[in-house]
Amino acid sequence: MALLVQKSNVHKTLWITVSNPDATDSSEDEDDDEVEGPKSPEEMLTILQRVLEESAHVLVSSRLEAKERRNNLRLREEQDAAYLAALEADEAREHQRKEEQERLEREATEAERKRKEEEEEEEKARKRPACEAAEKKI
Repeated sequence: MALLVQKSNVHKTLWITVSNPDATDSSEDEDDDEVEGPKSPEEMLTILQRVLEESAHVLVSSRLEAKERRNNLRLREEQDAAYLAALEADEAREHQRKEEQERLEREATEAERKRKEEEEEEEKARKRPACEAAEKKI
């Protein structure tokens, strides 16, 4: 709803136009009441109050739509923030899982290396008496 007030100093006339920006066809504008001629302040007040009362549903509707848009925007922002937090938590868990897997692989590699060293030492220990015996014979 728009209210346009114009004053002409030349003719001492006041024009007031009230329009509904949501009106989609011109037939809606044709239903508007036209008030012409000089009016007393009381008559103007009565007319303006009637226009406000008749337009109240448009004002209430506009306010509700704006509130709903703000709520939807706030909800979207909250959902985006929650999604990003969940994504960061998932990435952190994945990073931790990879680090744990790499640590386990390193430990397994180290254990395998130690096992091979021990086997080689055992093999050398088994061969040592045979070598010593062969040296004594020579």
